[in-house]
Amino acid sequence: MNLHVDRLTLRSTGLSEGDARRLPRLVAERLAAVGVPGDATPRDRLRVSVTPHPGEAIESMAGRIASEILDALARSS
Repeated sequence: MNLHVDRLTLRSTGLSEGDARRLPRLVAERLAAVGVPGDATPRDRLRVSVTPHPGEAIESMAGRIASEILDALARSS
């Protein structure tokens, strides 16, 4: 299965403007690196929620968001 993301919207609080701009790119990079489960059901919309950890690096947060997206896709199959 190919993953086509038309729009990735992230709502975040407490991030610097630079980190808020980097976060969607980092999430997309992690999704591209890992790939999508082959048996995932196509979805028009997917919503996940990730609570930031105090002092967490933006790279770590991006990894957790990507993992939640992949887990949600796997559960939808």
